Formats: sequence, structure tokens, C-alpha cells
Amino acid sequence: MNLVKLTILIVSLIGISFFIKSLVGYSRAKAVKKLKLKNLTIDSSLSKKELKIKRREIELELKQVERELETIKVNHILHLILSLITAGVWLIIWLVVTMDVGSKRNVAEQKIANTNLALISVENTLDELD
Repeated sequence: MNLVKLTILIVSLIGISFFIKSLVGYSRAKAVKKLKLKNLTIDSSLSKKELKIKRREIELELKQVERELETIKVNHILHLILSLITAGVWLIIWLVVTMDVGSKRNVAEQKIANTNLALISVENTLDELD
């Protein structure tokens, strides 16, 4: 029985630390910094070759952000198990983590949208040169 109490205490302490980090916005600030938008403006004086290079850079950036978006997930099974072990105390942590992950996904989705716009701009500029 003491082992169960010790496990509940450790899990609760870990959960509280995640909760505090989320409250102060640590995770959100880290996600915004990691996914910070690059300067994707298109200079109209670029040559056709430079525009093709720029298009390739943007395509690579888009693939990278899409991979990052795939990794931003909540492990709901783990949180369910922890909620059952801690008699529901973990539900608060689960809610905060889910909201935090949602905001990180929003940042990544916005970056994908902006990158797509830059890609369209480059392709339109290349079409005009042809």
C-alpha cells in the first residue's frame, strides 16, 4: 500500500510541475520561438534561377513544419491511466497539457499557411517570367 501512495505522490508532483510550467507560459513561449516565422518575402528583382532556389527552400521549410506538426500530440492513453491511478487528480494536468498542445498546433498551422502563401507567390512570379 505504501508503494501505491508513493507512486501517487511522485506522479502528482510531476503533474504539478507540468501545470506550473504551463501556467507561466513556458511551453507556449518555447513553441513560438521554435516555430518562429522566417522572412518569406519575395524580392521581385530575383532572377529565375534564384527564384527556383527560393522555391526549393520554401518547399523544404514546409516539409519541416509539417513534420513538426505531426509530432505535436497528446498521449491521451497515458493521461487516462494517470488519471485513473491518481483518482482523477491528473485530469487537471491533462486539460492543461491538451490546451497547451492545441496552442502549439495553432502556431504550426499558421506557419504552414504562411509558407504556402510564400510558395504560391514564388510560383506566380516564376510564371510571370516564363
